[in-house]
Amino acid sequence: MKGSALEALCEVKTLNAGQRYAVGNTKDIRGAAVKKRQKEIHVEYVRKARRIDAKYNKVPYNQAPPAPEVDDNAGDGGGGDGEGAENGGVDEDGGDNGAQVDDGQEGEEGNNQVVGGGGGAVTAHLRKFGRIRGLVFGSYGEWSEDVDTLVRMCTRQIAKNSWMEAGFRNQADARAIFTQHIFKKLAVLSLKSVADLIYDRREAIGSNDGGESRAHVGSHIQEMEASLVESAGIHAGIRDLGGDN
Repeated sequence: MKGSALEALCEVKTLNAGQRYAVGNTKDIRGAAVKKRQKEIHVEYVRKARRIDAKYNKVPYNQAPPAPEVDDNAGDGGGGDGEGAENGGVDEDGGDNGAQVDDGQEGEEGNNQVVGGGGGAVTAHLRKFGRIRGLVFGSYGEWSEDVDTLVRMCTRQIAKNSWMEAGFRNQADARAIFTQHIFKKLAVLSLKSVADLIYDRREAIGSNDGGESRAHVGSHIQEMEASLVESAGIHAGIRDLGGDN
């Protein structure tokens, strides 16, 4: 299971709007913010592991991977000559260079592959788990591809274990229905969570002017809440009458 999507470390992140949604950072592409954040998570963990190794295990932060063993009986082929010192590390200031930390080459389930070497005991242990999965949820209800992968992994196993008892014709049909159901639930939950976050900010409206502005705003908030309750009651009544078809 090493390095596969079946066994991996995950980090849950939420994006609270801000600069991550600036046009310069996302190129105005749908889902770009969560996709970019997902890619950053693994590199951040590798950097943390390298710093721990440097502080406690006395392993230099940019130590190169071990040199490959040379076969004395082999010919003079164009073997490597110690390029690891330059290309094997994660640069503290300039970011990772790609030779040491790889985002992983993913198929349907993903290989979770991390290439390269180097680092100390902490980094080596972290590398056993492959790429750190980024379960990123954005400010507009969107989420990262790793969330899709996790959902599909779960629904595949659920379908495998319960498709007969659930009355489906085969595992494929069960998996498709389960996946669709969970994605719908997750979509509603994501949007509801964003709405709750925005709604909770009502307490922060106004300036810190001794309470005068908050007093004015407070009455409007009460009117808004009363309107929401009234609207909810109307919709509940319509549903009871069967008029929401």
